[in-house]
Amino acid sequence: MINRSIVRESDDISGFYFPDIVTDGSKLICCYVESQNHSIRKGSRLWISRSDDFGIHWEHQIISESDIAGDSFWNAPRMIVDIDLKITIVIDKMPAVKIGYDFQSDLGDQARLEVWAFESDNLGQTWNKRKTMITGLCPSISHAINGDVVVAVNKFDAFDGIRKVQTWRSNSLYSNEWITALVPGQKNVCEGELIEIGDKWILLMRAMSSVCVPGARSISADGCRTWSEPEGFIVPGGMHRPNAARLRSGHFFISSRLFAGSGAGSKMTIASLVPEWSMLAPRISQNALIMPLDYNARCDSDQGYTGSCQIDDGTIFVVNYLNPPGHGTGIYFYQLMESDFDDSMKKQKPIYEYALIGGNNGKKICS
Repeated sequence: MINRSIVRESDDISGFYFPDIVTDGSKLICCYVESQNHSIRKGSRLWISRSDDFGIHWEHQIISESDIAGDSFWNAPRMIVDIDLKITIVIDKMPAVKIGYDFQSDLGDQARLEVWAFESDNLGQTWNKRKTMITGLCPSISHAINGDVVVAVNKFDAFDGIRKVQTWRSNSLYSNEWITALVPGQKNVCEGELIEIGDKWILLMRAMSSVCVPGARSISADGCRTWSEPEGFIVPGGMHRPNAARLRSGHFFISSRLFAGSGAGSKMTIASLVPEWSMLAPRISQNALIMPLDYNARCDSDQGYTGSCQIDDGTIFVVNYLNPPGHGTGIYFYQLMESDFDDSMKKQKPIYEYALIGGNNGKKICS
């Protein structure tokens, strides 16, 4: 059974958007941005909320304000915690325009799309802020097994005229030397989520033409130096801003917005339970268990940028931004177990093993 509660309710002046969440095993820390609404973002502020009792009570702390007199704002944060319990938030600082939010800024001067990092060595009590060399929209971050940092951002490919995802890899978030790679092909994708599985990297992405089509996935077999062309991934509805967490069972929990098109575009956020073999499998042989996480009965529904983590007893925690009927946009909190999906996942076997030959070419091998 999924239990829903509230991290932070909206007031009449502003709303809260785009959350992520991490845990050290005893505390939960959630980050998000505050702005007037989804479209008017100038003067946005970056917050965290901390819970010492797994979501019963929350304390709120502001981390940084935008330069209200300037021409930029904080957009969409992503957060990780490493084995030394250092928390890192990456967030893009975007240009603002006179009216609303410059959605097309990534089609113009991409150098203005700055990626900043906020780091804390004391579980969010204090933070250090620093600009990185990375440029792009909607960054996500992952730590490699060898300690490297890998970041994925949205980029606009002026030659092809479409959005793509670019990855940056280095031994430090503040390095002056990066390995960068652009996802190839003609598929319009964005909002990448990075996952390391053995000697492969997986990049889950939102499919921009997302009405009634699956999300997208690319694979790298050479440490994020090159990526395969995107192919379909089992999560439906475009997999809008996918969030993925490896569970203690070895399966992956993926949450995303289900984009059904027309007036139903943002009414449902879904949760998917995907076995590890399916993360690497070709589209024809992928499998998953998928269920609704939340439904919003509003014509102007807005939700679906999520974050998730798991603690030792198996509880999965998820955060989502949502504007339920009669309320402004706030941060909502969900608790569930893997067993809430079904136990049939344990009985599923892969149809194929998947091997990458020559870095970017896929081959199916009967198992």
